[in-house]
Amino acid sequence: MSKSLNTLSASVLVRRLQLRDISAEALLRDCLERIDARENVVRAWAFLNRTAALERARALDRGAVTGLLHGLPVGVKDIMDTVDMPTAYGSPIYADHQSVWDAASVALTRRAGAVLLGKTVTTEFAVFHPGPTTNPHNPLHTPGGSSSGSAAAVADHMVSLAFATQTGGSIIRPAAYCGIVGYKPSFNTLPRAGVKPLADSLDTVGTFSRSVEDAALLAAAASGLQHLLLTPASNERPRVGLCRTWEWDECDDSQKNAWLSAGALLTQQGFMVREISLPEHFKGLAESGTFGALTINGARTLGDALTAGLLTFGDSGSVDATALHHYGITTGGDWTELISGNKVLNVGAVTLTGAGNLAESGTFGALTINGARTLSTVLTVRGDLDVSGGTLAASGFDISEGGDWHFDHITGWGDVTL
Repeated sequence: MSKSLNTLSASVLVRRLQLRDISAEALLRDCLERIDARENVVRAWAFLNRTAALERARALDRGAVTGLLHGLPVGVKDIMDTVDMPTAYGSPIYADHQSVWDAASVALTRRAGAVLLGKTVTTEFAVFHPGPTTNPHNPLHTPGGSSSGSAAAVADHMVSLAFATQTGGSIIRPAAYCGIVGYKPSFNTLPRAGVKPLADSLDTVGTFSRSVEDAALLAAAASGLQHLLLTPASNERPRVGLCRTWEWDECDDSQKNAWLSAGALLTQQGFMVREISLPEHFKGLAESGTFGALTINGARTLGDALTAGLLTFGDSGSVDATALHHYGITTGGDWTELISGNKVLNVGAVTLTGAGNLAESGTFGALTINGARTLSTVLTVRGDLDVSGGTLAASGFDISEGGDWHFDHITGWGDVTL
């Protein structure tokens, strides 16, 4: 009995499609059959474009061979705009939001002949609040985030290729958890226009696949850079660097053993393996990335503030920012008990200056947070926020049920000036 087409690698499939050995419609139907059998468990998809995908596959079968990805179904992470599918950024705030363009990487992929099957689940705004996706190897385990749906869909043979994005670890983490190839290219290798920004200085578009050759195939098509395609292997031994980083002591024994075993196995397989060290100025980078003690000014977006460390807390000291509702800030310094479920508590000693547009998906413009003492009950940007009695209400301003920031209660606030 022959294998279902959806289990084959993208590189094998594209060659067979170009030779007309198989049809794009037959491949797509195998993918849809797998999705129908498994989606109720894996929950990888935010939106499936069944009818349009089948029409696209049939059109490709009728016409000439088109591009590197002719006839290949591809999943698109739901923070990437698509002209023919809704883009909700993983948030109920943007439910049914329809873009009027494709993200640049998506447009190039479409032009290369891909069949865009649907939008894959992302954590909300590609930050911390998880979606419903499970790990296809064990539904009780996480697939990793933020590119959870794309990783799970590829790992479960729903598609052979899918888009991912990364600001901190949103490609490499889900790839590791789901046992697939995650390609995080150099910054700006794949175009980012049309991708919901988190940190402009770090956001990167990448790929998921089940082989390195397949990862290169999607990257080449989505960037227009043909040199990214893998060339025939040379006789030179592959070189691998192993870097313990400055956080090695934070790893538990199982992590250390897995890392050391991987290096030993690669050496046994003939790879040239050597350890490398990061310069000392990398020391403390992880602490900044998880928002320990931060003092930084001039954030362009909230994503910059939380991910690139462009946040000033004046004299308030450290901020342990691991679980703020949607954005990951908890306790530390003057932010003494910041999050409890959906409640925000004791957010004193804060002044916001030059905050820009709070309603635009957490985009703050130039953000500076300095020491303050008290809070008035009215905040005016495009309307009023009434925080009297400790309960947040909004009029003409997108912080409320359905707004971009949702907190059930706010108590203990001091003065906030925008």
